[in-house]
Amino acid sequence: MLPIPDLLTSLAVLSPTVRAARWTAGVQAAGLNLNAGTHSGGPAAPGSSLAVGAHLGVEGDLNQALALRGTLAGNVGLNRLPEARLDLTLLHHDGVLYYGGGSGSGVVADFGDNGSGIPALVFSPLVLLNAHAVLGRDFGTVQVEGRLRLGIESAIEVRVNVPLR
Repeated sequence: MLPIPDLLTSLAVLSPTVRAARWTAGVQAAGLNLNAGTHSGGPAAPGSSLAVGAHLGVEGDLNQALALRGTLAGNVGLNRLPEARLDLTLLHHDGVLYYGGGSGSGVVADFGDNGSGIPALVFSPLVLLNAHAVLGRDFGTVQVEGRLRLGIESAIEVRVNVPLR
């Protein structure tokens, strides 16, 4: 199995035209479970779950305006099980603004069987599977972005990214 930094670097070099990779680390807050019903952390009403976490990302330029970013994130919250997410996002940089979309999934640390006899951890990649849209602004020393995730467990996130030099 590849160590996490090697995995993220591999995501950034999927294209032979990728130039130097840029690493970032940061924090995020997410309003989870925008859908009715249940989510990976258990039953909840829409919008009832808030999570905070940290992330590590690597981004490589495909050309002057397009970049590919891989992100590994971890979230925790009250009345919620910890989760880890892996995203791949195609970004368009337009001056200090950037926007784009991608997809991702993850796992939830849920070892209960929920009545099925199989740990919920096994099904969590399907529950966390999502398409997402990103809109952000680069302030030079930090990036601030919003992310909308659509899937079984939808979410709105706010992230702050700090470049690692």
